[in-house]
Amino acid sequence: MTHLCKSRLLLLLSLSGMLFLPSGCEKSEPAKATPSATGGDASGQPEVEAKLASADAVDGKVDKVISRCAACALGMDGSSEHALETHGYTMHFCSSHCRDGYAENPEKAILGMKVPAK
Repeated sequence: MTHLCKSRLLLLLSLSGMLFLPSGCEKSEPAKATPSATGGDASGQPEVEAKLASADAVDGKVDKVISRCAACALGMDGSSEHALETHGYTMHFCSSHCRDGYAENPEKAILGMKVPAK
């Protein structure tokens, strides 16, 4: 199987939710958002802040810590081992894979985040 075929297969499996990517047990430092995503372009800033505040309230505490995995639609617990700090919030993710997806472009990912209705 060529590298391109393997990449497409992994993409299809991950999109369909059939790919299980285990997370390591090692401790890792929280990923930092890129400077441009936290302080550069101010367009979308109020929407990002509102989305983060809404996600923060899901666990019943307003503490600027989003304890549920945002990449998994806040459907499962995140871990401080897989944290991302952005826009004054600490976001916990269930795996480094989920965290890294948000770290690439936090603002875009946050705006697309699904926050469950209460």
